[in-house]
Amino acid sequence: MSGGKPVDAWQMLIEALPDGAALADARQPDMPLVYVNPAFEKMTGYSAAELMGHNLRMLQGDASGQAGVQRLRDAIEAGVETRALVQNYRKTGELFWMEVQLVPVRDAQGKVTHWASLHREAEARGSGDERGSSRFRAMAPALLQRQDPLTGFRDRDTFDELFGHQLAVAQRERSALTLFLVEVDDFERYNDTFDRAAGDALLKRVARALGTCFRRSSDVLARYDEGTFAVLATGMAAAQMQSHGQSICDRVSGLRIHHPRSRYRRYVTLSVGVVGGTPAVGTAAEDLLAVAHEALSEAQADGDVARLRETGGET
Repeated sequence: MSGGKPVDAWQMLIEALPDGAALADARQPDMPLVYVNPAFEKMTGYSAAELMGHNLRMLQGDASGQAGVQRLRDAIEAGVETRALVQNYRKTGELFWMEVQLVPVRDAQGKVTHWASLHREAEARGSGDERGSSRFRAMAPALLQRQDPLTGFRDRDTFDELFGHQLAVAQRERSALTLFLVEVDDFERYNDTFDRAAGDALLKRVARALGTCFRRSSDVLARYDEGTFAVLATGMAAAQMQSHGQSICDRVSGLRIHHPRSRYRRYVTLSVGVVGGTPAVGTAAEDLLAVAHEALSEAQADGDVARLRETGGET
């Protein structure tokens, strides 16, 4: 169990592994990490929040020219499984050797969408057997269940977990964190007018438009509810938050997708609630979500608009 929520069997197993496990998104530039288990955090000294959005090479320091790293690169280029011994550095700067097993994860069309990896300190290489590795390899595709199957974004539970991590980092480092709640205006009416298949097609188009607005590997995009998306971004000033929120609205309204029963326009529009700033110590993710929902409700009064909530730089 985690935070009172049920945990999938695969997640319980992955998080209980004595070896580190990680998942990198092969569809994004530089293949950023999207998941690490507690053993990986313990092994490297980095928290999941510090690792998310970064390539695994961050652990190599200036030792990126080693033979093991080249073996991993060759396997990625060829789209095949491999093992390699790699020299890495913990967060403390301590040098250690890591055995890496890399497994490609493919979609229904056979395209590599992710790379799952199992990590073990080299000293422990002879202590295990192949059963754990085989189980991990078989389970790797299940890691993708943490994504929304329609849009390819994170699912709500995954977003909530990452939100908690990023909020803790922002509070500790006194850095800015911005939450966008993005809702398709009158989405239920759109489904009623056309059908569910048309509604799904609409959400895919909106997701693609959102993806063009948030290109940084550190941005976290999720389908949060039926017609609602959530996005986390870091390092935004208040003026950027407002303008970015409005640009999201403009991007989708500019598609001119026909919506005959919309209360706002004759085409599909969005409403965006934005809350951002440097979160005060003690602020919970639920607090920020509540404020973002209030801002979203204000935006929905007009439709096709973004509303910002921020308090003196502290959210």
